[in-house]
Amino acid sequence: MSNKDEKILETMDIMIKNRNKNLENIFDKHIEAKITAVNLDGTYGISINNQTISSVKCRNGSTFLVNDVVEVLIPRGNFSRMIIDYKY
Repeated sequence: MSNKDEKILETMDIMIKNRNKNLENIFDKHIEAKITAVNLDGTYGISINNQTISSVKCRNGSTFLVNDVVEVLIPRGNFSRMIIDYKY
């Protein structure tokens, strides 16, 4: 393969990676988490991949206990809007 062909393929690879990054912000994500704390204000502490988040809201009417494994919804990749969706 010529140098020119390699450069074209490298450029295409960069374009595809950039396109995939943009798609992450279009679709909702679902991540498995573990409840680590039940807060007095009705929010929960959760752990995702060994990272602790201290105050996450849940869907209306849902209640969880420490050590429950839950599904967390991240709307359009926006972690500041995450919500605990349901218990597994």
